[in-house]
Amino acid sequence: MFNLFRRPRTLGLDLGSHSLKWTVLDPRRKEITHSGAVALFPERSHLPQVLDWHQWERRVSRALEEIPEAHSVYTVVQGKNTVSGYLEFPELPEEELKIAVQAEAQQHIPFPADSIQFSYTRIPPLAPTADKKIAVFFAAAVLSEVLRLRQILERTGRAPNRVEIPALALAREFQLNHCPPEDAFIALLHIGFSLSHWVVVRNGYPYYARDFAFGMGEFVRASLQGRSWKEAEDSLEELDFSAPSVAAPLSKLIQELRRTLAHCTEALQSVTLPPLLDVYLSGGGASSFLAQTLGQQLRQRIIPDTWHHLKCNRNQPALFKLAAGLAAQ
Repeated sequence: MFNLFRRPRTLGLDLGSHSLKWTVLDPRRKEITHSGAVALFPERSHLPQVLDWHQWERRVSRALEEIPEAHSVYTVVQGKNTVSGYLEFPELPEEELKIAVQAEAQQHIPFPADSIQFSYTRIPPLAPTADKKIAVFFAAAVLSEVLRLRQILERTGRAPNRVEIPALALAREFQLNHCPPEDAFIALLHIGFSLSHWVVVRNGYPYYARDFAFGMGEFVRASLQGRSWKEAEDSLEELDFSAPSVAAPLSKLIQELRRTLAHCTEALQSVTLPPLLDVYLSGGGASSFLAQTLGQQLRQRIIPDTWHHLKCNRNQPALFKLAAGLAAQ
């Protein structure tokens, strides 16, 4: 029966190729009441180039059976099937703006207009100008991927209320958890198993986002050295990132981050960014050792993310940032 005294709870599902991370959030108390992570392919040290989606779906279904019920479910679509960006327009009526946004955004989207799910949200412009401007952050995802994800969750009784992209969820979680200084630009680096997300945020809104094909799985493979996959994965928190054995993946990550910083500076050239962005590091294996190594190489202040205003008893806070942001609607 419907319980009038039961607090509403939202469920965030961070579904990746390698694992499922989830959080159940009590939004009124800003408290994560339950959370967990399940490796979908724990016995495989090398995932295939083409993932067996039927096997992936079966494992997701089994994992979802162990997750508590929630009033609302939110999940994420990510990777090469998504595109997002920042756009500015002169003041327009809402109907004209809707047409203008999709027309302009389509120039940056490498998918046919009839094959995507498209949305946008108004955000404050990057910089004040004499002419009033409307700023938006748009997101597009391949529709077939969104539908496939919806169908998988519907079959398990967890029909999602919304499917969104990582940039929005990471920006939301950071604002709720940290309450940063107003108008401060902060960079978020979330490293997954095979994909990394870079998002520049201000006042809870994303202004620049880039995904690149690098993940902590590359560090795990490089540090196997006769150990089991689980042993190598468990050692990430204390891994010496200056060791010769992980020099190749570290070099690749630094190269991608330098490229990202260059793109980011060019994209945000209409505002004067501070010479050093604070970069908050999250994701699996996002340790203080990795933050220190990247900070030295990039000459940036990189801070391992943790819980502040959000309450959570779970250790490894960096692992659940995306799931928490999805739940924090």
